[in-house]
Amino acid sequence: MTSPLRVVLEVNIFVRLVKAHRARRTGTAAQRIFTALETGQMCGRSAQIVASYQMIDTLSDVLHRLSVPAKQAEEFSRAVIDAMKAGPEELDPHLILGGTPDLTLQDAEDGGVLATAFGARAHVIVTDNLTDFMPQGCKTYETTKIRLTDGSERNLTCQILSRPNGHEIVVAHPIDFAEWIGELVDPTPKNLRDRYSNPADAPLWSPRRR
Repeated sequence: MTSPLRVVLEVNIFVRLVKAHRARRTGTAAQRIFTALETGQMCGRSAQIVASYQMIDTLSDVLHRLSVPAKQAEEFSRAVIDAMKAGPEELDPHLILGGTPDLTLQDAEDGGVLATAFGARAHVIVTDNLTDFMPQGCKTYETTKIRLTDGSERNLTCQILSRPNGHEIVVAHPIDFAEWIGELVDPTPKNLRDRYSNPADAPLWSPRRR
């Protein structure tokens, strides 16, 4: 039996969800990802959201700085915890022992996210801040070229981070991850190495197409 796909959503993805809700937007990449996680199924396998209490606390602090009403912020944090408990592994944040921050990253907060991911043996970290999760020596693959609303372009990547025990974690942008969900692409390191072996094949993504 295939093990559940364990997914860590970085705090900026949760913030995107809140902003989209407040702006009454629908169908964003972050929303499609979270909806799939709430169902417990994505990419052709069962899926489990993973988070730590430290990440939940950070999210609460960020929402407070964004002037999100306390009740709404609390409800959203509860929704994240409920999504974890409803997953196939029925996880609780306090069961995820992230340990000390991963020292391969410069930022302590990002290091805490990475430590949680490796401690929980997660498979994917979804983040908009790709370069924050690009330690020296990691394998990087060009994925998608996106055209921003101001006309500029940005090259997205996915990274594959590994540890001496052989465990590997994929770091992906929400646009790419939402695309994999829609195409039922199982985001294993092997599948992604095969998919992005030729950077010149990276498609152009435009927000006008969504």
